[in-house]
Amino acid sequence: MCLTVMVTSIKKDKPYDPACVLNVGDHEFIRHPSYMLYRMANTVFAPHVSNMVAQNYYIVRADIQQSVLERISAGLYASDNTTGVVMKYAKSVGI
Repeated sequence: MCLTVMVTSIKKDKPYDPACVLNVGDHEFIRHPSYMLYRMANTVFAPHVSNMVAQNYYIVRADIQQSVLERISAGLYASDNTTGVVMKYAKSVGI
């Protein structure tokens, strides 16, 4: 299984989950202040992810820095929007 969490840009005058904000420079992919969309986090089968990469639906990017991963992980637990199923999975795999 894999845990997936989308990242989306912060839009002016739109509410967002402040549990984990990513800024330009946190990763090459981040070009605007962004946040993790924990309410849409999900678990998917690893072969599905591999298939999506093979079909170019998912694009492989450079790894993120450990410190950014730690912020994303902490945000998963801090967010009021993380579902119980996702929280249970994250705890079970030591995220």
